[in-house]
Amino acid sequence: MIPMGRKNFLFCWTELGAEQLGVLQSLMVTCRLHDINPYAYLVDVLQRVSIHPATSMEKEVRW
Repeated sequence: MIPMGRKNFLFCWTELGAEQLGVLQSLMVTCRLHDINPYAYLVDVLQRVSIHPATSMEKEVRW
């Protein structure tokens, strides 16, 4: 198990910010556990999102 968060959550100004930080850290740790470069993964995902047609996206995303 890889520790996450620790004192980093002290610098989140809002509860929503802390929740989003937790999601991002969870994603990074999952990449590491599967021997995937987190930076390369995020670059790939963001490039695919930019070419994805907006009409096929969900109307609202809820956390």
